Amino acid sequence: MPKCKTTSRNRGESPPMPVTLYPDKQTLSDIRRNRIALGFALLAIVVAITLFFNKTAEPTHRLRLTAGDANGRRHELALILAGLSRSSGLQIEVIPTSGSAAAAAAVAANEVDVALIQGGLDPIPGVREVGTLYPEPLHLLVRNELAGEGLTALRGRRVNLSTRGSGTRHLALHALSFVELEPGRDFTEDEMSYGEIEAAAPQALPDAFFMVSSLPSPVVAFLIQKRGYRLLALPIGHALNIRDFRIGEATIPAYTYEYLPPVPETDLKTIANHLLLIAHPDVNPSAIVELIDLVYGGNFSRAANLPALRAPTADRITEYPLHEGTFLYTRRDEPLLTSEVIDNVESMRSFLVSMAVAMFLVWRWYSRRKSLGFEAFIDEVTRIERRALELEKKPEMDLHELMVVRQRLSEIKNDALEKFARGGLKGEEFMSSFLTHVTDVRNYLNMMILHERERIEEEAARGGSTSENDKRMEALWGEAVGEFDGDEDAQIPGKDW
Repeated sequence: MPKCKTTSRNRGESPPMPVTLYPDKQTLSDIRRNRIALGFALLAIVVAITLFFNKTAEPTHRLRLTAGDANGRRHELALILAGLSRSSGLQIEVIPTSGSAAAAAAVAANEVDVALIQGGLDPIPGVREVGTLYPEPLHLLVRNELAGEGLTALRGRRVNLSTRGSGTRHLALHALSFVELEPGRDFTEDEMSYGEIEAAAPQALPDAFFMVSSLPSPVVAFLIQKRGYRLLALPIGHALNIRDFRIGEATIPAYTYEYLPPVPETDLKTIANHLLLIAHPDVNPSAIVELIDLVYGGNFSRAANLPALRAPTADRITEYPLHEGTFLYTRRDEPLLTSEVIDNVESMRSFLVSMAVAMFLVWRWYSRRKSLGFEAFIDEVTRIERRALELEKKPEMDLHELMVVRQRLSEIKNDALEKFARGGLKGEEFMSSFLTHVTDVRNYLNMMILHERERIEEEAARGGSTSENDKRMEALWGEAVGEFDGDEDAQIPGKDW
């Protein structure tokens, strides 16, 4: 044969790949699918970015906030809080009111959502507490010429207790009642608002003012620096706290309102209520959580020049029931496996074990109940078997009674099968056991009847010819069976049942 020329294929090398100038249909289809998938991926990215910026641009919750008089320090705090909320998930609208009592009433009426109010007010239903911020001291200011006389200088004077329903008036009356001074009897009461105080001529102002405010108070600074009033001490905080837990001691530090001359000259003891953050019960708990983060997160304290604020806890004493959002906030940092959770798991385990035992007992009872019908039939068959044993022990077997017993056995079997077919008996395993028992007893009875038939045949055979034997056997059989009134099959001895 001619020798074949050795090629690179013969040497085990791979053949060169064919060069495709144009992609086939399959390749074009793959390219098209890849482009479509890429388009969907880019669309998903655009949608995700759009949703993200929309979410960050639009506030999650909108809250209406009031903090009392528009000229007060609390209103300043509310405005700072509203400014900080723009970078969070909240949008806060600040709405002025006449004072703390009016602010709490507005929350209860759902006219505003949250409020900064002075503590110590009379309880108002329909209000929930979110948290406390810090003590707000009560300022007592008197004209310069009355500063050395103490509280006795208020007798016969004009004293401004702030507007009716305000927290300032409520706390001032507590202090005056403790030193046995009563409006109308011991002094004349004025009800000027912050705006009226700043607008009034110096000579038209009262002799003394009570004001509750966080430090420093703009109105207090105005009265000291522009109108020449002096601060007086109220060192009765501990005594009042014994009578009302909502009232405590506070200190106005030296130099708070002026450096030269210092006002006050030294740390000044006074009384205070805590500044409270309250909300309507229907405010979304998630909004309250975001509000707590905003108030107690640190930025608000720095922006408002406040002391560090302590976040609310669920175990503190409160003036109002806690808001659901506060509970949600206090539980969010709890570990997943707490002692309470472990106790609940243990209780659940005990409950499940008890339920399993109870279900097992119910199953046993139900199974027992299903077998009760079969037990009754099995008991009947057992009684028949016992009767057959008694008949076998007799010197002469009673064929008539054997036939009656076998007939009764057939009736029991038929009754059980009919009841099982109608659903009155449950459990195939019970039916199998029952039929086995019936078969055993029936075979035993058939054996006894067959034995008696053989005895009768032998007796008849001793009497003569075959026809005569048949007649004699029929006579003997009829005499043995008697007037048995069972069914036709039951009267035929020896039949295979």
